[in-house]
Amino acid sequence: MEALAVHQLTKTYKSKEVVKQISFSLQTGEIFGFLGRNGAGKSTTINMLTGILPPTSGKIEILGTPYHQINSIKRRIGVLPDNSNYYNDMTAMQHMVFFSQVKGIPVHKNSLSELLEAVGLGEDMDRKAGQFSLGMKKKLGIAQALIGSPELVFLDEPTSTLDIESALQIRELIGSLAAKGTTVFMTSHNLDEVERICDRIAILHQGRIEKLGTIAELREAHNNRFKVKVKYKSSDKNRESVWMEHIQQVADEVKREEPFLELVVESEDDIPRIVDAAVEQQVKIYGLEIEQPSLENIFLEQAQR
Repeated sequence: MEALAVHQLTKTYKSKEVVKQISFSLQTGEIFGFLGRNGAGKSTTINMLTGILPPTSGKIEILGTPYHQINSIKRRIGVLPDNSNYYNDMTAMQHMVFFSQVKGIPVHKNSLSELLEAVGLGEDMDRKAGQFSLGMKKKLGIAQALIGSPELVFLDEPTSTLDIESALQIRELIGSLAAKGTTVFMTSHNLDEVERICDRIAILHQGRIEKLGTIAELREAHNNRFKVKVKYKSSDKNRESVWMEHIQQVADEVKREEPFLELVVESEDDIPRIVDAAVEQQVKIYGLEIEQPSLENIFLEQAQR
């Protein structure tokens, strides 16, 4: 089932298109990464999807409901904006009670305590927000986004300002949400994080979605060349030379510095051929590493266009 369907979504400010006819959909339980440089249109898109900004044109369907009826399903949606403001004299628990009232969801305090525990604020739920660091306020924002067990959650930079331990905790929380069927739409400047936890990724560039797919699909579209590093040993220089001649026929950029050999091939199918030739020439293979482009490589190439 589609939790979110977007078709030709556009936003125009004073004749300037900020978001340009973007289309995508999210399946139930999917973690979807939405990437782009500052100014690419990410926040504008989220604001349209969550009902803060009206689209100029296009079609949105959320949880099977037409966009014009979004007010009827807001209780089923959770939102963490990039910047959240809190009342300094209210505690974390008081904020949670307040947010649940604003959302119109009657929630027992035990459930709110569990959410604060889940984001790492269990020991600080009775502290006032004015005493919170930026990271603690981010955790509070995530907790409030999860009030009422929403079916679809929008998280704008959920781990920014968090320390490493807290960021890992939030990543695990996001994974557990998806495992229970919650759909997660998230933005992040932490590309390694996105690569690790997102099922699919969209890269927004100047208001358009330029790339969309799984990390494997993005890698395949980015570059079919594979860098290979081989650790080997040969006791027969003649046989080693024959093996090297075979490698020269199927690989580029061959560099040898014993006991390592580095090379580039056009296809993964070339790799077993190199190994088979090594076995034939009695060259011992002790290790083989294949380097594929990271999400950072893919993103930077797109951003520089």
